[in-house]
Amino acid sequence: MFKLTLGILLAITCSAFGKDQISFSSLKEGETIRVTFSSTGCFHRMTRAFEFHGTSVTISSPDHSAAKLKTDPQTPKIGTLEISKDDLNKLDRLLRFYRENSQEGCTTEDHIRIERTRADGPSLTEEYTDASCQAEHVKDALTFPQLQARLVNQTAH
Repeated sequence: MFKLTLGILLAITCSAFGKDQISFSSLKEGETIRVTFSSTGCFHRMTRAFEFHGTSVTISSPDHSAAKLKTDPQTPKIGTLEISKDDLNKLDRLLRFYRENSQEGCTTEDHIRIERTRADGPSLTEEYTDASCQAEHVKDALTFPQLQARLVNQTAH
């Protein structure tokens, strides 16, 4: 709850004072967005790292041991996926949901840490906790698990 409140306050503060906010669709040459997405629920626990450069994203599984990767073939060790400008806009819609969402009540909790780094300037970090189970239902949004599923499907063919 504290992280969600902190995330909402950060978003309000940034909006009110014209401060910079992270945007996938505004990613410039020399900038990187790193996302750590962790999800814990009744029957799962996983963490994925996403690194965005322009219209490509590299996805890795930092929390899986070699033994776990052998028993879970759906979990890619690492892979790179090309994404469209439309996908970047959909990721921005997901960020807007995380910034504005205050619903709870789901046994699954997603923790999202997003960091934008610039070659010539300071980094910016946003953190959110979502316990609503609603992210995948946001109209015209793209979730991090959906990106991973796309990578898995791409490498399976």
